[in-house]
Amino acid sequence: MVNSYILKNTHQASIVGISFDYLIRFEIAKTVNCDKQSVYKNIVAKKGLKKLESYTDRKTFRALKKEYNKCIKIIMKHVLGSVSVYKNVITSACFLGTLD
Repeated sequence: MVNSYILKNTHQASIVGISFDYLIRFEIAKTVNCDKQSVYKNIVAKKGLKKLESYTDRKTFRALKKEYNKCIKIIMKHVLGSVSVYKNVITSACFLGTLD
């Protein structure tokens, strides 16, 4: 049984790939003895969020920034080993991948 390819265009495939890269980055950081904060500081998604500031209204930007900060908190907890719901980590990686 072969599953069909459900992505409609290369943009969707790109977001999936970037999100997966973020997810792997977080998993490696959780496992390897390293500077855990470097995993979520200065990421490209943060630059994408900053870029959106000049293209969106204030209300939209505030909502995006709030979601970004929520995702970073989830990632921080995951990397440090205290997140119990992995679905939240996946959702956060997808949001960051979209901003990227």
